[in-house]
Amino acid sequence: MLPTSHLVPMSPDRASQREGVLAEAFAGFIATASRMEASYYQLQAEVCRLREELELRNNALNKSLQQNQNIRASLQNILDTLPCGVLVVNEKEKTIALINPQARKILGLSPVDDVMETELFRRTCCAPIEDGEQELAVITADGKRWLSVRSTRAFSTYEKSSTNESQVIWIIRDITAYKQAEAQREASRNLVALGEIAGILAHEVRNPLASMELLTGLLANQTAYHEESQRWAESLQAGVRSLAATVNNVLQLHSAAPCKKSVVKLAPFLSGVIEFLRPLAEQSGINLQLKECVGRLEIEADPAGLQQIILNLAINAFRFTESGGIFEVTAVVSDVRPEKMIEIRFRDTGSGIPEQYLSQVFQPGFSTTGQSSGLGLTICERIAQQHGGQLRVESQLGYGTTFILELPVR
Repeated sequence: MLPTSHLVPMSPDRASQREGVLAEAFAGFIATASRMEASYYQLQAEVCRLREELELRNNALNKSLQQNQNIRASLQNILDTLPCGVLVVNEKEKTIALINPQARKILGLSPVDDVMETELFRRTCCAPIEDGEQELAVITADGKRWLSVRSTRAFSTYEKSSTNESQVIWIIRDITAYKQAEAQREASRNLVALGEIAGILAHEVRNPLASMELLTGLLANQTAYHEESQRWAESLQAGVRSLAATVNNVLQLHSAAPCKKSVVKLAPFLSGVIEFLRPLAEQSGINLQLKECVGRLEIEADPAGLQQIILNLAINAFRFTESGGIFEVTAVVSDVRPEKMIEIRFRDTGSGIPEQYLSQVFQPGFSTTGQSSGLGLTICERIAQQHGGQLRVESQLGYGTTFILELPVR
């Protein structure tokens, strides 16, 4: 501390000056503090604004990510449920980048099978990219299949590489059903054309056959006293009647003409048909039998149509019955249905029909031996339906076959 003797009193002016400097410094401090406080509030407001903006952008980004995930899931779902196969191949490495479930199904692959081992991959991965679709026949676990393949090239740009890696997208459709339908349509067109030709030929052949039938009948009468000539005439008569049955089947199949019904006395009609069949039966060594209990019963029917049914069933029975066998025709009135029906049974002692074929015997062209046109039973069923009746079959392999014709009684 300085001695008292050395203190110099401050003059009033200097003290006033010093106070002014302090006041000015304090005022500057206050102003600076005010500016700093204002800047702080501005900075705090900017931080709040930036925080809100960042939050908004984060929300928008999260929403965008969620939308991207939804779109990705939706696209994946669409890809998985597409009715066509999609196969994406890295063109340079020849590797699979993507394959959807339908492509695996078309190729007959399980989820763990290697696509690169399939015939389709081997045939398409090295094939040039072509416009349009190409059809390929491939062998899968399910057999031969036809595939339609459309290819296109896509490019993916990666951030870490300045080059573009190309990928080939294969769109695969299974057109096996279409090819099969196309083949069936072509076969149907051929059958229609063949049917038209057969119908024309049948018309041309029917008149000469009718003349031959008449002449063979006259010849049989003229040779009645010569046993050997009689056998020849009967064989010729049987052949002509068998051929006439085939011609009539073809005409019936390709004709839409309605049947011409009239009143038919059933008992004499059946007797006449049996006599008509006799040359055929004798040629095959078959014993014909007629058992009818219908008296003077009459039905409304087309005589030619009924005769065609019986002739077809008889020829079919003779073909599968050994010599010495029986073909029996039985007619009775049935009361099983509410309406009165006549039931005519045609029983043979032939080889019978295998059970797996019973549901197919009335289909056009069906034959187990290939020795017939397969039209006879089809025509029989059609004529029965035209008469308001039905034709059924019962058979046991090795024990013969019975066809049951039901017709309404007049």
